[in-house]
Amino acid sequence: MRGTKILRVLGLAAFAASSVEAFELDKSVMSDKYWQIWNPAEQARIDADIERFRKADMEVEGLPAGVEVKVDQLTHAFVFGAHLFNFNQLGSDERNARHQAMFGHDSLFNSATISFYWRPFEPEEGKPRFAAAYEDTAEYWNKLENPWADWRWRRPASDPCVEFCEKKGIRSHGHTIAWGSDFWQTPSWYYDKGVAELPFMKNFLRTVSLSAVDKSQESRGKKGTTGDVFMPYKGSTYGVRYQSDPAKLKEFLSMSVEELEAKAPKFVKALNDIWERRTVELARHYGKRVQSWDVVNESSVDYGLGVILPGDKICRSHYGPLPGDYPYVTLKCAEKAFPPEVKLNINDYQFGYNNAYGRQVTELLRRGAKVDIVGAQMHLFDYKKTLGIAAGEEIQTPKQVRAIMDRLAAPGRPIHLSEITVTSPGDDEKGRMIQAVALYNLYRLWFSIQPMMGITYWNTVDDCGAPGEPKWSGIMTRDVQPKPAYYALDRLVNKEWKTHLSVKTDADGKLAFRGFRGLYRLTWKDADGTTRTREVRVD
Repeated sequence: MRGTKILRVLGLAAFAASSVEAFELDKSVMSDKYWQIWNPAEQARIDADIERFRKADMEVEGLPAGVEVKVDQLTHAFVFGAHLFNFNQLGSDERNARHQAMFGHDSLFNSATISFYWRPFEPEEGKPRFAAAYEDTAEYWNKLENPWADWRWRRPASDPCVEFCEKKGIRSHGHTIAWGSDFWQTPSWYYDKGVAELPFMKNFLRTVSLSAVDKSQESRGKKGTTGDVFMPYKGSTYGVRYQSDPAKLKEFLSMSVEELEAKAPKFVKALNDIWERRTVELARHYGKRVQSWDVVNESSVDYGLGVILPGDKICRSHYGPLPGDYPYVTLKCAEKAFPPEVKLNINDYQFGYNNAYGRQVTELLRRGAKVDIVGAQMHLFDYKKTLGIAAGEEIQTPKQVRAIMDRLAAPGRPIHLSEITVTSPGDDEKGRMIQAVALYNLYRLWFSIQPMMGITYWNTVDDCGAPGEPKWSGIMTRDVQPKPAYYALDRLVNKEWKTHLSVKTDADGKLAFRGFRGLYRLTWKDADGTTRTREVRVD
């Protein structure tokens, strides 16, 4: 494509100025049924909602009368984010530089999600990986032939990532503090504390290395690599997706909360103390340097099962043993530990189950928990679903997405589309263009929804996902070269959704304009020819 050729000649920095104009969406890759769903009336509604909800009127006084003022938007108030899990891990200084160039107010992403998954963050108790070791440097990762086999893959030390965001002047978002997943989150030493009182806890012990799951490039992208199974909970027809062997949960789930608390008082106290310590430790280290956190992740299944109960000291979670009432307790602890301006999020992907997630958020707020933002995951990890979208199947249609967002908006909190993926159905020109068209229209839809405050893309670079995640889900190739999806997103963020105007002040020196919310620079010349500037914020 013309845009790709331009980029290779000019480099990433020149892309925003040149190749966006060269890029065009090839609408022919989508079926007639697709365009019946994304029809002109639907597109007009999206345009109208964007105009209504994402722009604001601005008046500026105190300027010279009758002068031409150049109005340039510098930043977005809306959050356009991506995760930073592969920071300095992409195999060469050139790749790392192109990856990092995507972040910044003059680029594509003004927010970065930083990894705080507990297991690799604190592989040894009391030794959190805040500061970078040699294994966190580009030099180390540039030498690795198989980076996927290193347990630090996608899990860099946090301090360099936070410092990078500060240097770029962008928002940082921590993911995640409280999550029950024994595969991704819970350290083995956590379970080890319970073995003396509950011998079956040895079944939960797991080494910190992920290499046993992902030893080779060939194994990546195959379903089932995380050990996911589906089984009923306590004979119920209510299905639960376990991330662990259900056999190891059998004895745990057979015991009542009272039995567990009586049989393992030391472990119950330890796990509550450890979870509180983790929250407080993160708050003390970062204060307001990290602007928002996914304090609680993927807890709505437990809520729907009815196992999160006030007063309990242990939760019989589908993940395994967790502190009792852990979403509420962790949110209250975070509220006390973090500065008040830090945003505390809850995050989930379960939007069914009788709206368990929405009901959970409502109840947490009723009980006095601080929930500033509601996170929503909407991954299209399966390439077959992207093909289905192109064919016009009912997958993430405007009607469906708005219905989900209406339910999530019911508690009255802003929504962060915290993890999104649009997978390419193939690594060919057509597959990449299908991804770009689907992403373009979905971003427009998401951006148009009133309670939405941000959208965060997940794996921006191909073949850099977690085990089980698709190979071609990025907006950049593995060599960190832009794909059509990158061009499409850049066209939206930096062209269609950024305001640049030239407006003349009235006889009283008043300037009036309408633009996308964010920070602006006004530039004009005084009568003597002196160039003046002023910065204003459109809210």
